[in-house]
Amino acid sequence: MSKSLIVVRGKVAIKEESPKNETTNGIIFKEKESKVHGTGVVSGIGLPKMLDNGVEVPLKLNVGDRVIFDKSKGYSTFGGLSILDQDCILGVFGETD
Repeated sequence: MSKSLIVVRGKVAIKEESPKNETTNGIIFKEKESKVHGTGVVSGIGLPKMLDNGVEVPLKLNVGDRVIFDKSKGYSTFGGLSILDQDCILGVFGETD
């Protein structure tokens, strides 16, 4: 039996990335882990958040997007994934070289 996670309305599942401690030039440094913000890859997306008046708040995310998110509210972890409110997503970013 395979295990799967279905994210509920207004929530997003994120696989957190560990902080990198080496630059592309091979310089090793110690990076403090942010207690307020995190980065990761979207693993699951629930249905859009519903406001009290019945209007859905669309979320323009896809599974596989790299995001930065706020850990200070609406944040919990389960099975190696971070489950958070869609409002906690601060931005989507890509690789730059």
